[in-house]
Amino acid sequence: MLFAAPQRSGGPLRADPVAIETGINEVLAAYSAGDDRAVESWLRTPEAGVSLSSIERVIADRAAPWTRARAAFLLEVAVGTMALRPAEIAVRDFAMGLMLTRRSDSLLLVGGQLVAGRPTPFGANPAEDRFEVLWHHAALGVAQGMEQYALQQRYLAVAGPRLEQARSGGTAVSSRLPLARAIAAAGLCCWSRTAGETIQFRSMNAPPVAPVTADTAVDLFTRAAAVPALHVEAMIRGAVLLSRIGREPEALAWFERVPPHTDRGLGYVHHITLARLLDAVNRPADAAAAYSVALDHAPDNQRAAIGLAAALLRAGREEDAARAGANARRLPEERSDQLRAYQRADARFVREWLEEIRRLRR
Repeated sequence: MLFAAPQRSGGPLRADPVAIETGINEVLAAYSAGDDRAVESWLRTPEAGVSLSSIERVIADRAAPWTRARAAFLLEVAVGTMALRPAEIAVRDFAMGLMLTRRSDSLLLVGGQLVAGRPTPFGANPAEDRFEVLWHHAALGVAQGMEQYALQQRYLAVAGPRLEQARSGGTAVSSRLPLARAIAAAGLCCWSRTAGETIQFRSMNAPPVAPVTADTAVDLFTRAAAVPALHVEAMIRGAVLLSRIGREPEALAWFERVPPHTDRGLGYVHHITLARLLDAVNRPADAAAAYSVALDHAPDNQRAAIGLAAALLRAGREEDAARAGANARRLPEERSDQLRAYQRADARFVREWLEEIRRLRR
């Protein structure tokens, strides 16, 4: 369990504001000096449990000088609190789980404001520019990992204007925010639960977000696809969304424009969705080819293996279908790992981004 219960053998810890601030600043000093695990270690202590509500006041103090370490510290705490899975929280600790999720939401938003308010503009310091973009990416990745789409939209309202201002001023900033906008919109308009998924704690007192339509989400994927670095993923995610909402001909047209790629994180969902669309329009040979590629990305996926066998049979390749069917019977029952990873989007990159943020904070 990530957090120890906030109590000692002699009774509950007292929430002494001075002691709490001193403790937080001690952890910050260790982290600023290069101890990458300072926050992680601190979060395992009873003191952390009673200090979380003071993090923003102490670390995001506007009177304090801007440092990357302060901003990185907030992100480390947000990532650490999000790492506490609901399954690890006993029923009696439901309130604690809800508090941790709300605290992480707030830390991401406050941290995003702190980073977006740094004194140097984009273009003045490449290292600071890179730090800010990575911070935004990681924060959105955390929110995407929890499938908190309203939080993603609110965070984009914090981070987006500054990057747009830089672009308008002639400074090109490469980021994943255009794709993040589309992912948030797709979740808000058309979210559906993945089989086997554990429902996460959600913020209950968050301000309402503006309604989002499927057409808006598709338009945002179209805009994201215009960015070369985002083109493949935006096209795949747009096609999957179109398939999910029943616009199959459009989905097929989008898939046809996806160039070859080697992204294993997207490959399975790309080709399993395409295969089903091809099945639906009676193109069994093409469907079999798509199922085969899906299996290349997820060799132990029984659903893709069964789909391949059925498509081969419909295509008249009975011997190949029999071999594919025998292979499917040897595979474990369907799991949703690939679909869950797909829905969690940039959560797969958060640890990598956090490692680079740690290097840049020094």
